[in-house]
Amino acid sequence: MLLNRTSISACGGGGGRGGSSFCGFPPGGTGGDGGSGGQTGGSSIALFSVNSSLFVESTNLSSAQGGKGGAGADGNPPVEPHFGDGATAGGHGGGGAGGSSVGILLHNSTIVRRVGVTFQLGIPGVGGASSGNAGEDGTTEEILVVK
Repeated sequence: MLLNRTSISACGGGGGRGGSSFCGFPPGGTGGDGGSGGQTGGSSIALFSVNSSLFVESTNLSSAQGGKGGAGADGNPPVEPHFGDGATAGGHGGGGAGGSSVGILLHNSTIVRRVGVTFQLGIPGVGGASSGNAGEDGTTEEILVVK
C-alpha cells in the first residue's frame, strides 16, 4: 500500500543507440539499460479503518517516524561492441519516496464523531538518494483519506 500521495519511483532512461560503422569498424553498441528506481519507505499509521463508521473519543494517537526511501540504482554499461559514437550507459534510477507518518487512515470509511483526540506524529521519512532524481520526502497527516 502506497501512502505517499502519488509518488512512484522513476526508472532511469536507456542509454543512447550506437553510431554507424566507420572505416571498417563495426557499428556502435547499444546503450545500457536504465537503473531501477528505489523502493518507497514504509509508512507509520496509528489507526487504520476500512469500510466502517468511526467514533474516536478522548484518545492520544501516536505514530513512529516514516521509513527512508531507497536509493536509485546506477544504469548499466553500454552493450559491446561500442566502437561507434553514441553508445552510452543507461540513466540512473530515481530515489524512492520517503514513508509518511499518519494519525488516522480512512479507506471507504467516515469519522462520525471525533472528540478530545490528540495526535503525536513522527517525522516523515526522507526521500531516497539518486544520481538522477532524489525521491520525495514523506508527509505528516493527522487524517488521510484514500479511495
